[in-house]
Amino acid sequence: MSRIVAVVCLVGCAVLTMGCGASGPSGTVSGTVTMDGQGVPAQVAFKSDNATVSGISDASGAFTLTNGDSSSIPVGKYQVSVTDVSGDAQMSQADYDAMMTGGAAAPKTESKIPAKYASFGSSGLEFTVTEGANTFDITLE
Repeated sequence: MSRIVAVVCLVGCAVLTMGCGASGPSGTVSGTVTMDGQGVPAQVAFKSDNATVSGISDASGAFTLTNGDSSSIPVGKYQVSVTDVSGDAQMSQADYDAMMTGGAAAPKTESKIPAKYASFGSSGLEFTVTEGANTFDITLE
């Protein structure tokens, strides 16, 4: 009987640890986003065939990507998008509520970041994540 309990415990532990952490080689990704020589607050997203990871840059443009609760990013080639998260690109809660209830269309907001960077396909930004620490500085034009 104790042998059966031991086997069940071992199988249970194996199942619980499956999927924990990154499978395969991984690295970490950090960097800065700048435009006109200044840091830009933005959402930075990396997308590959196997993963999509993102991070938010602060007012100085510094960002670190995360993969859920982990900073471990699978190695590989990624397309990149960068979207504005400054106050100028956000809508107010009242405008959002009105839009969601059909009372108003989404207000137009001015993004400081050119629209081409908002899409993985049109940004023209690609980076390859390798094992270990990776630093990618993104200069927007």
